[in-house]
Amino acid sequence: MPLPSFLCIGAQKAATSWLFSRLSQHPEVWMPPIKELHYFDHLYVPEVNNWSHFHLKANARTLIKAHVTAAVYVNLAYVQYLTSISLNDVFTEQWYKRAFAYHTGKDKCLGDITPEYCSIPPEGLQYVKSLLGDIKIIYLIRDPRSRALIRKKTATKINNRRRQRTTVVCQ
Repeated sequence: MPLPSFLCIGAQKAATSWLFSRLSQHPEVWMPPIKELHYFDHLYVPEVNNWSHFHLKANARTLIKAHVTAAVYVNLAYVQYLTSISLNDVFTEQWYKRAFAYHTGKDKCLGDITPEYCSIPPEGLQYVKSLLGDIKIIYLIRDPRSRALIRKKTATKINNRRRQRTTVVCQ
């Protein structure tokens, strides 16, 4: 089974979503539709285990809903693929290989963009190398001040949305 030839890692708010969007549109690149598979960090960074499976299921639900809503023809193989990588034997080596099995076209450059891979300890890096060989790593960083400002803006937006949902108007 084909595996990625590059990983993209990096800081939060360092444009990994932008890069994922751009590379997903490139005709010679294929990545799983769920950004941030969290395979390696799930295995080697215990804090990730609290939410990584939820992340997969939530993203698969969003992608399936968007596909079914927008499609003239519902691609059941695609829906089955998304269901499989979000529910069946997740975070095993076979699961990670399955995540890359759906790609269309031969000779495409396969990639995995998961920023949290930058927190993998040395033993995890050895496993990455044993599974993927000599791969390319793209490490995205951002000016810390700029990153802090955008993080604050994002947190403010999220808090405002939460307040709007919980505010009760009394008459």
